[in-house]
Amino acid sequence: MSIRNPQALRAKISKNVGIDPTDEGCIEWIGGGFSALSWNDETHSVPEWAWTLKHGELPAEGQTIHHKCGNSRCCNVDHLELVESEEAAVI
Repeated sequence: MSIRNPQALRAKISKNVGIDPTDEGCIEWIGGGFSALSWNDETHSVPEWAWTLKHGELPAEGQTIHHKCGNSRCCNVDHLELVESEEAAVI
């Protein structure tokens, strides 16, 4: 996953998120759809884009984003972790 113009991507994400009122610290995607966002002809989940903006490219196979908070619409990178795909199915 390559990111051209990361500042513009951050701005697009920022316009479409809201803070979870339950005080859990979640930053939720409210931009419509199921947290999917197209950028540079690639479509990924907003949590994947957020993770990539902070940590670099996601591994292509075998790992996935896990929401430690349990909120699949959350894109707060402090609530996200990379796990083995098989492990994510159990969590």
